[in-house]
Amino acid sequence: MLETEKLLKEKQTASGKTKDEAIILLNHKEVIDFVIENRDFMGDLSVDKIAFLHSMLIKELGIDKNIRKRKVGITGTNYTPMDNALQIKEAMQKMCEVVNSKQNIFEPKLCIRRSPIF
Repeated sequence: MLETEKLLKEKQTASGKTKDEAIILLNHKEVIDFVIENRDFMGDLSVDKIAFLHSMLIKELGIDKNIRKRKVGITGTNYTPMDNALQIKEAMQKMCEVVNSKQNIFEPKLCIRRSPIF
């Protein structure tokens, strides 16, 4: 905790931690600060807004932007996420529609079981 606080306040990476670990934390702080300062941005959720925030999160990490176009796996599970960019985008759009249709996004029924994108 103290190492994280030092990183966020003074931009000093703790010994034994990688540069990427520091970048990940700093990028998350930047996104949180952006969302707090731009509350209207979060009005209606959209695939473009998700992509924008994702680009902030992956800045300087050498990770591809946009919806992935290759297969991925989740270590330790048999689950295989979608690998078709068009299907992923359609699923994300449907998710945004569901979220935007709710008055309370924390509504218990909003949790989608067996969603193809999660």
